[in-house]
Amino acid sequence: MNCRCASAGLKTGTPPRIDARTIDFSVLAQQHGDNPMPVFSFMGNASQHPQQVPCYITHTNEKTHDVIRNNLDRSPMYAGVIEGIGPRYCPSIEDKVMRFSDRNQHQIFLEPEGLDLQRDLP
Repeated sequence: MNCRCASAGLKTGTPPRIDARTIDFSVLAQQHGDNPMPVFSFMGNASQHPQQVPCYITHTNEKTHDVIRNNLDRSPMYAGVIEGIGPRYCPSIEDKVMRFSDRNQHQIFLEPEGLDLQRDLP
């Protein structure tokens, strides 16, 4: 059956991946998961879940802000490629820099994508 469905890009607002091998984690603050680890199903228990890995916190600086401001034309949202309003509770880094331009730094969470992947999601 050929349904000939049209496809298009989704507006996910997904940030770029960072190669974890390029990050000096020793200078970042760690954020550990809950202990004890919560189980979100009455049918399971904590022993069935993989180990938790920490997230890390870092901050932008003026140099980072300059790079972002100088490349807004490459941001799908700011270039008009996608339309919409992002979530109020979790603005993109571009939104943080542009909407809160009076701040000289913004907090960034680096969150591993998995236990064995060498990529992080800021």
